[in-house]
Amino acid sequence: MKLAALGCNGGEYLIDKDGTVIDGKQIPCSIRVTADNVKITRSKITATGQWGVYLVDKNAGLTLQDVEIVGSDNCEYGVGFEDVTSIRINVSGCSDGVKMEKGSSLIDSWIHDLSRGDGDHNDGIQITGGSNITIRHNRIENPKNQTSAILVGGEFGSPSNILIENNLLNGGNYTVYLDPKGTNRVIRNNVFTRNYVYGPARLDGQVDWTNNTYEDGATVKG
Repeated sequence: MKLAALGCNGGEYLIDKDGTVIDGKQIPCSIRVTADNVKITRSKITATGQWGVYLVDKNAGLTLQDVEIVGSDNCEYGVGFEDVTSIRINVSGCSDGVKMEKGSSLIDSWIHDLSRGDGDHNDGIQITGGSNITIRHNRIENPKNQTSAILVGGEFGSPSNILIENNLLNGGNYTVYLDPKGTNRVIRNNVFTRNYVYGPARLDGQVDWTNNTYEDGATVKG
């Protein structure tokens, strides 16, 4: 499918109308969303700024489906933050793949080839305090000696109701970091590679760790 190009203004594409649907487009710049219930499908975004797609906190209901996001050394994250549903997205070239906060989900997606600029501390997925988050059936790759495939941090809250299941997780200093704050954190049925620096997981606080294995079927201990 040949994608029709959308123009940019001031280095970004702004979506400010509720209910906007963008389908089958090539967007040669970062996208900022200041509207509710926006949907972007079957499109390619080339990030030119700090983010690939950014939903500002006052708004809700962004859906990305079958979207590719390609960043550069200027790109800090591919997608952020609250109330974003991402299905079958492909994120590369940013320092962090997806920054997930309250009410967000990432499903059937691929995060890979993160940028390696000076001072980058790469996370495939980074959570800094949000709750009610689902990470399911993704391939998250960060195979060099940087921070994690998935970081569940508590810098800005107590991340609770976190579900991480049926993912392939590759790399990081520790592949999974889990902050001590928060409850109802479930990590199950994931497959880990041995491409970590220190270990597959650094887990603090409450966690339900079940049936996580290496690629050869050996058990990954939590």
